[in-house]
Amino acid sequence: DGVTASSASYRITLESVGEGLVGTGLSSASYRMDGSFAGAYPPPGEVRGLRFASRTELRWDPERSVGTYDVYRDAVSSLPGGQYGVCWQSGLADEKATDVEAPPPGTGRFYLVTARNRLQEEGPKGDRSDGSERGGSACP
Repeated sequence: DGVTASSASYRITLESVGEGLVGTGLSSASYRMDGSFAGAYPPPGEVRGLRFASRTELRWDPERSVGTYDVYRDAVSSLPGGQYGVCWQSGLADEKATDVEAPPPGTGRFYLVTARNRLQEEGPKGDRSDGSERGGSACP
């Protein structure tokens, strides 16, 4: 008598007590049953539009699946080694970070921002010059 929704990875059966159960779609104004419970949290994409809005405020375009952002920072001199920076700030809720510390004279810094969805999956750090994805350790 119940309604069963199932796939290779889950099975849900709805039963009623006393009255018949109407077999309609599993949805309401606040949820919709899909083929996966993680469907509401797509993998994060690459963060784009990184720019300085002022001398100290770094901004970027919002990423659609974000929960929080991580910012990596390092010296420009580390770029030839294929580095993407060390974790500088993590768990940022907004599309901005502030850096009031000037780099040493004669040097420069680069910044890389990644997005984390609510499942704590970190988005890509971009690609190396050979086309392979950058790896390395993530922000804690």
